[in-house]
Amino acid sequence: MELIEDLLPHMRHVLTADRDLRDLRTLWSMIEATSAIACPEHAESVLSTLSATRERFGALQERLVMQLGAENLAELQDELASTAQCTIDILVRNLFERTADVGFLATDDVLRAHCALPPEARADQRAALEQRLADYRAKYTVYDDIIVTDPDGQILARLDGASRPLEFTGDNIVAVACQQTGYVESFGLSDLSRDERPALRYAHRIESTDGHLMGVLILRFALVDEMKRIFSGNNDSRRQVAVVLLDDQNRVVVSNDEAHVPLGAQMRPGDADHVGLTTFAGREYLALTCKTRGYQGYGGPGWQAMAMVSLLVAFNVQVAPATHDDQMSLDSRELAQIRVEVDTINRNLRRMVWNGRVASRTAMTSQLQLKAVLQQVNEAGAAMRQRVGKAIADLYRTAIGRTHQQAGELARLAADIMDRNLYERANDCRWWALSPAVRSRLAQPDDAQGLAQLQEVLAHINGLYTVYSRIVAFDLQGVVRAVSCEDERQPVTGTQVDEKLREAVLSLSDPQRYAVSSFVGTTLDHGRLSYVYAAAVRHPDSSRVVGGIAVVFNAEREFRAMLDDVLAGREGVAAFVDAQGQVIASTVAEHPPGSRWPLPLSSQVVEFGGLHQAMTVQRAPATATATT
Repeated sequence: MELIEDLLPHMRHVLTADRDLRDLRTLWSMIEATSAIACPEHAESVLSTLSATRERFGALQERLVMQLGAENLAELQDELASTAQCTIDILVRNLFERTADVGFLATDDVLRAHCALPPEARADQRAALEQRLADYRAKYTVYDDIIVTDPDGQILARLDGASRPLEFTGDNIVAVACQQTGYVESFGLSDLSRDERPALRYAHRIESTDGHLMGVLILRFALVDEMKRIFSGNNDSRRQVAVVLLDDQNRVVVSNDEAHVPLGAQMRPGDADHVGLTTFAGREYLALTCKTRGYQGYGGPGWQAMAMVSLLVAFNVQVAPATHDDQMSLDSRELAQIRVEVDTINRNLRRMVWNGRVASRTAMTSQLQLKAVLQQVNEAGAAMRQRVGKAIADLYRTAIGRTHQQAGELARLAADIMDRNLYERANDCRWWALSPAVRSRLAQPDDAQGLAQLQEVLAHINGLYTVYSRIVAFDLQGVVRAVSCEDERQPVTGTQVDEKLREAVLSLSDPQRYAVSSFVGTTLDHGRLSYVYAAAVRHPDSSRVVGGIAVVFNAEREFRAMLDDVLAGREGVAAFVDAQGQVIASTVAEHPPGSRWPLPLSSQVVEFGGLHQAMTVQRAPATATATT
């Protein structure tokens, strides 16, 4: 409560309500004094009620003001928390994909073959290798540089060599990658950076098939570009919110407004998950800091997101106009108690006025004075009901607005996570279709040894990218030739892919295009509802299509995990629903995938599960638009 009391002078709407309520409290004191002078014979009956009214109204005024202040602060906290949490969680989910990318690309046969060449032959093949890296970046647009080095740091190929030509790199990430298995994540200044800015890099050792160290692959993540996209999703705030990423020393790594909060600035972060006062550049801010909840055990580079707003403008927001939702009953014990208190005061006043009117008929000498007092009481009571009712309406409106805001932010987060996740699936199938092993095997006639090797390649990919039920390679007739994980009881090898999907793949005009099925049951996953992303596989020596590669998204598990992560233990319901109202995923057992969503797809307050809840509908940006 101390923070609320400190912030009340900055809450203009609350101050207006406090002033009006104080005026009413003063009015009750004046009526009490007037009745004591004008109606001394009725003082005992009238004054006791007026005195009790003044005291109870005074206590009610304090509760209303504190509740208004608490709701305004809570609304701000919700906005800052959702902004910060969305920022860090979306980024970490994005970076999780990078840890898989670098591990997979490091096993690319073209990279391995180049690293195995003698030094004198590498120069002649460098252009071909850099073209291979450019093809990869065309699919995974989140990288602004890709580098291949030998174990000593000599640069064998690089896409962004023009910005800072180098023959050797002294980046320590090379030595670390050589010494360990798995990916290496590093952020900081490097001779591989661009424009003297710290760079976020992912590295992995390149090994021969027998485990011999041959080189190192480094992916430089386009952090600035990706953060602009994430920040743009938070630009619907009604406040001027600054959002920054902080490292473990509380230094600014990324800022949504570098002119306001520059990179490298030392910050005093707000309390974790709770809004608090902080200072920066001589000004006071209300700020809140959120750590990532992580994803599948991955916590990112150890950063946290901080959202902050100047105390001078924190509460200068336009009051939302009254809506039909404001008349809905809220499940709020505090508001219910305030209403009961107002009704009790009004009931006592009506009883006093009634008794006073009866008494005035038997006391003719003071009839006029008593009637005048009773008229003042009536007018003051009406004013009290009106002003307290307005305050309660403001509380309702703020509470409902908060609920809508929370639902909206969670829906936006869910839509963004889903959209980015499916976008990665489109990238994956297109890149894997360029695999020399996949292309050569599908271009050749059936061969048991060759198909076993192809299955091994697919199994290795699926082991790195665990979001798939399975990955399959199929020929021109749509017959599955190899699968990453076979079901012995219901084999997928030898079955037929959906004819519509096969035709869509065979019609793809270039390697940048892909096909995706509708959300339907697929024979590639024993009839389970899912999306299947596919790309055309072309002959190693030409652009002729020889088959396709399809990835079956584990929709039931992955979509439910997204929704559970978004709710993060909050009371509520989350669902992915298509435009026709079909449930794709839901946290409610009564509405499983494939069922119909029972409510209209619009933002409103609804009664669901026995409670009034705010429902918000957020359309996904549809980065990975279906082509079938």
